[in-house]
Amino acid sequence: MIESTGNLDHRTPVRTAFPTSQLRHAVGLGKPFFFHQRGWVLMSSVLFGICAFAVGTCSAATASKPNVILVMADDMGFECLSVHGGAPYKTPHLDRMAKQGVMFTDAYSNAMCTPTRVKLMSGRYNFRNYEMFAYMNPNIYTIGNLMQDAGYATAIIGKHQLNGYGKYAVPAEDRWPRFSKNGFDEFCMWNAKLDFNTTPDQFHKPVIEQNGKVLRYDEELKGRFGPDVLMDYACNFIRRKKEAPFFIYYPMMLPHAPFIPTPDSEDPTCTDKEKNQQDMVAYVDKLMGRLLAFLEAEGVLDNTLVLFTGDNGTYHRLNRSLNGRTLTTGKMYLTDDGTRSILLAYWKGSMKAGQVCGDLIDFTDFMPTLAEAAGVAAPADTDGVSFLPQIKGEKGTPREWILVEHDPGQAPQYDYIGRWVRNHTHKLYHDGRVFNTKVDPDERTDLAGSTEPQDLITIQQLKEAMATIPPWDPKTPKEDAQSRRLKKQKQQRGNEPVSLEKESTQ
Repeated sequence: MIESTGNLDHRTPVRTAFPTSQLRHAVGLGKPFFFHQRGWVLMSSVLFGICAFAVGTCSAATASKPNVILVMADDMGFECLSVHGGAPYKTPHLDRMAKQGVMFTDAYSNAMCTPTRVKLMSGRYNFRNYEMFAYMNPNIYTIGNLMQDAGYATAIIGKHQLNGYGKYAVPAEDRWPRFSKNGFDEFCMWNAKLDFNTTPDQFHKPVIEQNGKVLRYDEELKGRFGPDVLMDYACNFIRRKKEAPFFIYYPMMLPHAPFIPTPDSEDPTCTDKEKNQQDMVAYVDKLMGRLLAFLEAEGVLDNTLVLFTGDNGTYHRLNRSLNGRTLTTGKMYLTDDGTRSILLAYWKGSMKAGQVCGDLIDFTDFMPTLAEAAGVAAPADTDGVSFLPQIKGEKGTPREWILVEHDPGQAPQYDYIGRWVRNHTHKLYHDGRVFNTKVDPDERTDLAGSTEPQDLITIQQLKEAMATIPPWDPKTPKEDAQSRRLKKQKQQRGNEPVSLEKESTQ
């Protein structure tokens, strides 16, 4: 028991050969194949059809499809769970979810929100479809489309921030209809159609856009706490749709800056960012406890897969530690502290409880995982690998490497850009730097020139993986700044990162 206290029309064709290790994830074969951004070549199509038939047969034998809820916290890094050894946080509901469910320890997001969101919603790496910070092309086939096509009632609830600006701005009249185009029957969102600057405080003075209506804090919402409004809608949607399979994608607003008190904070006037951010994390935990308790009360917990993750690391200037190590980087950095993500799965009726899984996961993997849960084939062009077998306690097809990029695209306040591929221990950057993050999480010792046999083998494997990806061609017209930052830190004999980031409501 969980207890509670309270057809991409615009794509540019890209053709690339992936190594045997990655291909096995897609078709279970040991020979390389090519895939094209507009579709697979003939042989891959035939194989995909066979796989789809097998999935369909399995689906037909399933009594009912599970409900699925995918929750993504905003700027809540791996260390924000006390069960991970993070301090000073206390997250009893999420800790219980981890201990009674499945806790993934090696899941990786991007270093910042928009690239992660586009990656998650499309199941494809950013070099294929990422265009600009705060923007997602409306023509992308999303997880909403996938689940709707699979017969699910669908809703997106939370924070949007994908309408773009400047030449990339989606016209205001097209912003609400795009939710339907992206496969969502209903929406309840902050920052969906209106510009985020029209919301003085999305937490205590929210302006929420709900199914074509604008709800204001000083009128319809009567000053209610924004995250509560969103959770209320999620619960209402569950109650209305529980007789048929439902899918909720819930990108939270919490615990992103500005760091302000929550309704549960002891001091409603507190200006201590550290304390307020801790309270915001605690409120995320409270909301998750409420969600799981509501599912149980409605009698649908056993047949609901709940996934909880975060979009990137925590704001780096907050005081944090992980298993006794002080964290000096976070959001915006390509270090593990900026990209290692929380990932919890709870599916009471179908999981093997109490698992800790160290398989590599990245955010392209949500698309095929949702597809397998829904009993349908994932899109042929996904870069992801389903981790549903691991949730069930099976071996699955673990990845040998993953790819992460950080390229905000025309967002001048962010000058730290880069790309890496990694396995369980080593990380290879696009510029040749190599780090063993298991022993050097702060990435201070470059192993590019190492002569150690195991380093040489691993580095060669990662170079072969990197060679399968189109050359690094960042949209942000600035140099890779990591080396410069780390050198400056050493010169200052301190660990405080040099940052151009400004706190914002985005």
